[in-house]
Amino acid sequence: METKIARALSYILHPLLIPTYAVLLLLNLPFYLTFALSLEIRIWLMILVFSFTFLIPVAAIITLGYFKMISSPELEDSRERTLPLLITSASYFALLYVLRNSGIPSYFLYFIYGAIFILLTGLIINLFYRVSIHTLAWGAAVASFIGISVRMGIDIPAIIMITILVAGLAGFARLKLNAHNSTQVYLGFIAGAGILLLLTFAL
Repeated sequence: METKIARALSYILHPLLIPTYAVLLLLNLPFYLTFALSLEIRIWLMILVFSFTFLIPVAAIITLGYFKMISSPELEDSRERTLPLLITSASYFALLYVLRNSGIPSYFLYFIYGAIFILLTGLIINLFYRVSIHTLAWGAAVASFIGISVRMGIDIPAIIMITILVAGLAGFARLKLNAHNSTQVYLGFIAGAGILLLLTFAL
């Protein structure tokens, strides 16, 4: 039963879904810039984010699998992660290009910038050591919400605590499935959170 729960969590908390979850949370922030967005803009934003950060990367992974360029959609072999990460990064850059002059609040762009930076960081780390992309991404998500809270002066402790809890669940799932060892899981979270926090307070 625990293995089934871990597998479900691994899919539900997949890194490619984090931007969609994040935008849903950001659209419900108690902030006047969010309230100013019309329903049409909110729907348009969600469709764009879901398409560029999930549908396109998933379609790319399926295509790579079809042509035998990767052996598994889970990308268990770290050597097979490079091309999918590059394609995903390109898709995120395309999303940023579409959104940067759209007039949406800056904290949405802040999250996309952070996601791109972590993708490129994961790509570099993966060349030398296999870490958990799940915890790398969720660590970055935690740091991104902390950064938004600090930089924008928004009090969101509940969201930050929930994100930390979810990051722990993602780590549990990867360990339970033997997808990673504890060092790879913890290092992923520390790297994701640490790098984004450093970026937040350095700029």
